[in-house]
Amino acid sequence: MTQYIQSIERAARVLTALSEGDNPMGVTEIAEKVNLGKSTVHRILASLMQANLVRLNPSNHQYSLGYGLLQLTAGLLRGSEVSITALSHLRDLRQATGETVSLNVRDHDHRAVVERLDSLHEIRYMAEIGRPLPLYVGAGGKAILAFMDETEVRRIQVLSKMNTKQVRQLNKELADIRASGTAYTLGERLPGAGSISAPVFNHDGEVIASVNVLCLEWRLDGKTVRDLRKLVRNTAADISRELGWLAEGSRQTRESVAAK
Repeated sequence: MTQYIQSIERAARVLTALSEGDNPMGVTEIAEKVNLGKSTVHRILASLMQANLVRLNPSNHQYSLGYGLLQLTAGLLRGSEVSITALSHLRDLRQATGETVSLNVRDHDHRAVVERLDSLHEIRYMAEIGRPLPLYVGAGGKAILAFMDETEVRRIQVLSKMNTKQVRQLNKELADIRASGTAYTLGERLPGAGSISAPVFNHDGEVIASVNVLCLEWRLDGKTVRDLRKLVRNTAADISRELGWLAEGSRQTRESVAAK
């Protein structure tokens, strides 16, 4: 039988509840979300505050995530080879586009932003670091999904509970992504935002991440989209080559991306 420590499991539930909310929350709201008593939640919050994982606004008694979480996740988010390799390329891409650029890394059936450089424009969208997102929604996920094994793609489609029409539409989009080497979506995950992404491959030719440019939809005319597709595709290919891609990468991914 699986054994676990109840206090840790409850603390994790509290942290998850705080991460899912758009605004700080009081004890009562947190208790309702995690289905625990207020006194229990208050004790958990006090312990998490001691560890700097939660912080309290004394003026309104609202809790939010603490900056100590950044220390815990720094190694995960920044220590991977792909993040280290990508950073200088992301800086160049942000400089060339002036838009928010990010690196999505596949995490089993999801993807998460692990690096982000914000737009040089005053009005901009920002990708949330570390938040798990589905692979079948948004350009950053679809650029990864399109180059995954077909069995894996079908499994994720089943898990998503999409209907037949939605699966057919997604498969068409994935075929277009394979043909062009980039994914492009408008307002799919964030209303008013456009996103352009390209896949990153490791030395075995497996897709492990995607490079993404996120910007306001009204800044995306036809020429801008074409230019961004090329820049994003080239950036992703440069990162892939540094990771050893093309040495042992699959023929399909080489031909569909490198030849663009």
